[in-house]
Amino acid sequence: DGLQEAIERAAGACRVVAFDLFDTLLRRRVEPEWVKSAVAIELSRRLGDLLGPAAPGVAAVRRRRSELELEIARERVARGDDDEVDYDDLLGRWVATWVAPGDARSRLVKSIEERELVVEQEVLFPAPGAKDLLAWVRRRLGRRVIFVSDMYLGERRVRRLLAACGLEDQFDAGYVSIDHGARKA
Repeated sequence: DGLQEAIERAAGACRVVAFDLFDTLLRRRVEPEWVKSAVAIELSRRLGDLLGPAAPGVAAVRRRRSELELEIARERVARGDDDEVDYDDLLGRWVATWVAPGDARSRLVKSIEERELVVEQEVLFPAPGAKDLLAWVRRRLGRRVIFVSDMYLGERRVRRLLAACGLEDQFDAGYVSIDHGARKA
């Protein structure tokens, strides 16, 4: 109650109204770490198909992702960037831990990326009233509406998630931290 009035007051003479996405306009049915674990299960299964008995178990695969996230974040900070993890870099390194360069590795990276996006789509849903609120800001206030997000997936992938939730067409533009090397703050 009162959200529209608060936005109208806060917007004042601004030409653009920005919204955060995750845990604001988009909600998950599970914790974000659950998504990463679900993807680790899939990668472990596919590594088993490729490597047989030498394949790592799910716990080792999940642990490796966590290690790589910390490693990549530290490298970015050392370069003067924010600590957001570049998803393409992460996926490449994660799969490269066990699979040599070549077509098999490239296909596996693509399939794991797709799996993560599908899992995200399955667990994400728009917050109640989100679509109506965004439409109201555009129609009633006549403002441009943008999204800003601290997220490792990048704008292209985030737009896919927004489309799956029926919200992609509600934004005039969007900015994701990993694409710009800086967090929202």
